[in-house]
Amino acid sequence: MAIRSIRLTADLLESSRWLTDGNQPTTKDVAELVRVIFRHPDGSTESHFGKVGESVMDVALDNGVAGIRAQCGGGCTCSTCHCYVTGSWFELSGSMHPDESEMLEYTPERQANSRLSCQIRLTKSLDGIVVRPCVYDT
Repeated sequence: MAIRSIRLTADLLESSRWLTDGNQPTTKDVAELVRVIFRHPDGSTESHFGKVGESVMDVALDNGVAGIRAQCGGGCTCSTCHCYVTGSWFELSGSMHPDESEMLEYTPERQANSRLSCQIRLTKSLDGIVVRPCVYDT
């Protein structure tokens, strides 16, 4: 457990969110962090931290993750934060609100594991969640 805490603290210190606001993380900050792993179509991954209660979309926007545009700012009124939740993480990500399901009905790239990242709230049980941002043909 101590090694994991040290690694989380090291990762946290490297996170742009903490470096740009000038604050040093506290033990409480580290305890409330959830790792989100974004897997891109080219196979590359990037890992960022969010606080419990934030959305996957918040983590993506705070860290400039490509593919998560979030034009409505998390209001569940567009699908520009569409992502695919991999493996068993899909079930752990919670039930889909009818509004989210309806929004995804109009998304041609929808798959069985599609979610709007603005609707996935981080909990400790989601620590390590892997999501793939949807890539739209333009």
